[in-house]
Amino acid sequence: MEIKMNSVYLAYSAAHGKTHEEMIASDRIKYPGGVMCGFQLWVAERKREFLQQHPEHNCFGKIANLELWYKYISEKFPYPKVSEKP
Repeated sequence: MEIKMNSVYLAYSAAHGKTHEEMIASDRIKYPGGVMCGFQLWVAERKREFLQQHPEHNCFGKIANLELWYKYISEKFPYPKVSEKP
């Protein structure tokens, strides 16, 4: 059975060479006041990169084509499938 997870968070974890569990544990230490701070900063930087590479999808600083954004992230930072163990 496959566990549904945020694909962008999985890409964030893969970008740091960690599983999602390891990334959460690491960020709890690095950002004790806000465990998701590192993720939010990382996503903001990746969105800036995406919009620089694809200015035609820039809608007042927001990504107009989310399907292309998710494809970009999953291809740039591939991650293994997360499956529930029986």
